[in-house]
Amino acid sequence: GTYSVFANFKGTNSYWSSRAETAFAVNPAPQSTQTTTLQAAPDNTNLLYGILVGVVVAIIIGLIAVFLSMRKK
Repeated sequence: GTYSVFANFKGTNSYWSSRAETAFAVNPAPQSTQTTTLQAAPDNTNLLYGILVGVVVAIIIGLIAVFLSMRKK
């Protein structure tokens, strides 16, 4: 629609009074035909399982190494 803005300054001892007006038009927003789709977060389950398996294997290898080193003494 069309809108008007009016400004009125009564003035002070240092400034004269003043007034102004202006008009402007606002068009309705266009209808958006694009739809935004949210992407699901990547599934990191396999990565976590891989890390867990790697840690377990490292612990087992470490325990075997400690057992074999104690056995030789």
